[in-house]
Amino acid sequence: RELLTKIMNWTKKSTIQNSLNYNWKPKRFWLMNWNGELVKTVGIQIYSVGDHASRDLVGTLKALKEMGYDCVELAGLYGLTAKDMRKALREAKIKAVAAHFQLHDVGDDFLSFVAMYKSIGVKYLVFATVPDELRPVDGSDNKEILEKWAYMGRICSEQGIQLAFHNHEWDFEKKVDGLYMLDYLREHLPHEYFQPELDVGWVLAAGIDPVEYMSHFYGYLPLVHAKDFQGTLDESTVEEGKQINRHNFKGFRFCPLGNGNLDLPAVLKASEANYSKYIIVEQDSSEGQDSLECARISRENLKALGW
Repeated sequence: RELLTKIMNWTKKSTIQNSLNYNWKPKRFWLMNWNGELVKTVGIQIYSVGDHASRDLVGTLKALKEMGYDCVELAGLYGLTAKDMRKALREAKIKAVAAHFQLHDVGDDFLSFVAMYKSIGVKYLVFATVPDELRPVDGSDNKEILEKWAYMGRICSEQGIQLAFHNHEWDFEKKVDGLYMLDYLREHLPHEYFQPELDVGWVLAAGIDPVEYMSHFYGYLPLVHAKDFQGTLDESTVEEGKQINRHNFKGFRFCPLGNGNLDLPAVLKASEANYSKYIIVEQDSSEGQDSLECARISRENLKALGW
């Protein structure tokens, strides 16, 4: 009993204190078929076609499957129970590999919340955006914040789910101990408790090279959010010492993947180099076009590049 108590105490402490010494290597065999070839899996964030999904979820899921999407990422349950969501996914013959959530969605019981998504088949539970109470603060040891991340990550891990975080361009505006927030969390949390879902479109909108930044997460970047936008950077609007954002791009508008500023071939190549499991298409707004048509164009552009 004394030995078990020591082990439990060590485990609690090691969650934070020993994370930098955590020896983790990418499990490459997860991503290979029997011929040693990379398995290329493409999904889409349902939010991208939310207008259709809210009217006819099953019909929308079937349409996405017919376009060639292998899986979807949920953004809520569209008023359905977990049981009914499972039924809708089965009917459409498509899987939900991930789900976005906000902290206010959780309620009082995080374990039950995670278990609900596990019952749907979700493998990644992703913060759509990070609330202030979970944002590390520059100049602080951030002990309580890191413990909250570790607690949620551990609950997810025990249920066979990976906790992840989807970035926006504003997540690069402030640094913590000289690091962007994603890098800070990477260095202070065990990888099995935290992994990024890197939105390369928002990285680009922040004035950062997405391909170079993807290398910061070599081997533990399972989900790549593939977003694209059009617009020209207006240098006259960039303030010295401040991070670039979407408002510095003249004519900024979201567009189908491959039709904008993102160097899609380079991002796909970097995804392979980093052993990313999934490319998840997301288009925040269809900008007057039909959202399903935008989804189709994005999928066709990926197919043209071997995905």
